[in-house]
Formats: sequence, C-alpha cells, structure tokens
Amino acid sequence: MQSSPLRLFPQSPLSCTPTLESPLPGQLQLPATTNLQTRGHVYSAVYSGIAVYELMCKNISVMRRRSDSFLNATQILKIAGIDKGRRTKILERDVVSNGEHEKVQGGYGKYQGTWVPFERGLSLAIEYEVDGLIRPLLDIEIPNPRIVNQIFELEKSSPKPKKRRTKIEETQPNYETIVRTIVTPDAPTQESPMERDKTLLMGLFMNPNIIPDFLTGPDSCSIDLDMVIDDLGHASIHWAAALARTNVLRIILERRGNPGLINHEGETALIRAVIVTNGFDCQNFPETVKMLHLTIPHADKRDRTVLHHIAITGTKARAQSAKYYMECILDCIAMHHWDFHEVVNKQDKNGDTALNIACKVGNRGLINLLLDVGASTQIENRMSVKPADYGFKNLVR
Repeated sequence: MQSSPLRLFPQSPLSCTPTLESPLPGQLQLPATTNLQTRGHVYSAVYSGIAVYELMCKNISVMRRRSDSFLNATQILKIAGIDKGRRTKILERDVVSNGEHEKVQGGYGKYQGTWVPFERGLSLAIEYEVDGLIRPLLDIEIPNPRIVNQIFELEKSSPKPKKRRTKIEETQPNYETIVRTIVTPDAPTQESPMERDKTLLMGLFMNPNIIPDFLTGPDSCSIDLDMVIDDLGHASIHWAAALARTNVLRIILERRGNPGLINHEGETALIRAVIVTNGFDCQNFPETVKMLHLTIPHADKRDRTVLHHIAITGTKARAQSAKYYMECILDCIAMHHWDFHEVVNKQDKNGDTALNIACKVGNRGLINLLLDVGASTQIENRMSVKPADYGFKNLVR
C-alpha cells in the first residue's frame, strides 16, 4: 500500500493528496492523507475468538475487526493523546449518541472499548488528526464481510490459540478490479442497485488523478449523485468539497447535483470543506467557494454558518488555514455585494457570532478580518459575553 501525507483533518501543499470523512469498509482504498507518518506493521490477530487487524502506534494497540471492518474508537482517541475523562465525554457525546456502535467491556483487555463502523471511525481519526498515524490499518483491503464470515465459520471448526499474530503482506488495491467484482453479475455478492451505486460513488475518492468512466459516461445520469453514502449523512458533494477534489465537485454540479445538501448535523459541503485543511493544502479553496457560494448564509443545526466553523477551527495549529478560508469567504461575499452585517453577525444557538468565537479562540488574524467587514463587537451571547469583553486592544467599535 502506498501512504502519503488531511484532516477531517496538514502540511504539504506541494504534494496535494487530500483526505476526509470514508470509503466503503474494506473494499476501496482511502485517499491519501496530508500528515505523512512513519508506517507501522499490521498484524492479523485473534482476541477471545474475534479476528482483528492490529497496528501498534505510540505503544498503543489500534484494531480493525475483520468480520465487519468496525474500528475501535477508544483506541483512536488514545492515540490522539486524549485523557480518559475527555475521551469518555467525546465517546458519549459524538459516538454513542449519534449512531451505531458496540461497547466491549469484558474479555481480552486490549480488545475492550467502543467499536464503531468504519466510516465513523475514519471520520473520528480525521477529526483528531491521527488518520496518518493509522494509515496502514485503514488501507487494508478486506473482502466482502459475508464471505469473511463464511471463512470464520469454517475456521471455528479447527482449534486455535487464544491469540495469534501474522504479519500481513502489504498490497495495493486495484480500483478497477474491485469495482468489476462488485458490479459483475457473477460476483459473489448480492448488492442492491443502491448499494452498487454507493460503492461506485465511494470509489470517486480513491485516486485523486482519476475520474471513473461511470461519472462522465452515458450511464452517469442513472446514478443518484445526491444519495447518502456514509452513516453521517454525507453525499458525494460533501466528500468532494472536503477532499478539495474540485474536478469531481464540478462534475457533480454539472450533473445537477444539489449544492445545498446537508448531512445529519445540517452541514453543507462548504462547511465540511472548512472543517478540514485540504482546501488550504491544495490552495484551491477559492474554486470551491465559487461553486458553492450560494450556501454561504446557510446555518447548521446549531445555527452555525461557515464563518462560525472557520472561527472554531482557528486554533494556533490551524491559524493559517483558518485565515485563508476566512479571506476567501469574505472576498466572495464582497464580490456578490451581499450585506456583510447580515452574514458576519449571525448568532448560533449559544448566541455567539463568528467574531465572538474568534475572540474565544484568540485568533487575532480572524478578529481583524471580521472587524474590517464591520462585525459587531457588542453582540452578547447567552452568557452575556460579547467580543469586546475578551480584552483585545482596539476591539471597541
């Protein structure tokens, strides 16, 4: 498998091979990430009768289940250096309450934790910027789960030690071979047309240099480009924007894909794009904004616009990308002569404006940009705190 340097979520604009939020478990190679890390070895192991793929990272074991591709979310957060108290809160808030999961508290110690579907585990790794660290585990090509289960049933008939480890030979999955296996009538699978289309759409993001024929050929109109393709409610347009795949994004919109599609959190493709650093790494975010500019005023379920999300990500580690995104959005607003005050002074459910959040984060670059377009320093949030209360000089307007 070939590994390259994201960020669901940073650092190599020259080798622009972006990432995100998840191909179909075990069938498609993931797009390469932008935080290249030293590779580790993946092993096949069995814990308490459960077959897994295992990778040691920072002296922490992280596992992917062979039967269904579930990832251990607890282990992913451990690798991210998150302490137990905060880890528990994140799992309860973002994982347990938001979808399919499985808690394992007994049995072999290393196997314990909260297990989640591959897509959710990948987005979690991207969000906490450890996807590059566990890349070899994510890239393992796992056969169809139904076939794997049949193999496991046969294996159960023969005795085996409680744990066994065998180094896996690393191979590069081939997109055309994989897709051909999926869509050929004689293939050992009974996928519905919708499942087939979902698999094909996931394949769009495997290789940044290839646009599959199914998207540009005469049969492309038969595929619903707006269909949800992961368990977080993302469509292909979300993935294209977040991965900075402007070529794919353009084709989706030319095929009348809906630019205003939202995921389960009410987030548009433009919002997903600023949550990660791919657009900054590739320096093509203005192109994305141009195609999705009509969604700039949109607010998600927390009443947060794209400006709120940029401010939230404007921490010290992400200050440069946040400033770049904010400049692009504000330039677009100015180009279309929209009312700056209406957009920049929008309050979320906590009563915060983008400026209030930028002040909380302490990002002076974002603060100056927002002040330059007339953001108010006197709008209080629900805690009666306004931007002017944060003590920054020259902030009273």
